[in-house]
Amino acid sequence: MAGFRARGTNSGPLGSVPARHRRMDVAFCEVLRYDAEGRVASGELYYDAMSAMVRLGHLHLPASA
Repeated sequence: MAGFRARGTNSGPLGSVPARHRRMDVAFCEVLRYDAEGRVASGELYYDAMSAMVRLGHLHLPASA
């Protein structure tokens, strides 16, 4: 398992969402599974996609009631 942070500027499209030229800083966790020879057999990557999209301005949270 490895934890790391992705930092950068949204300078290109994210799929069908256009670039907003805003900065982001998001925590990631990667889990790799190895076979008997020590080779990577599978892997998964976890991150908070909603927080990243809010920081980049692609999503907006509803106002508090």
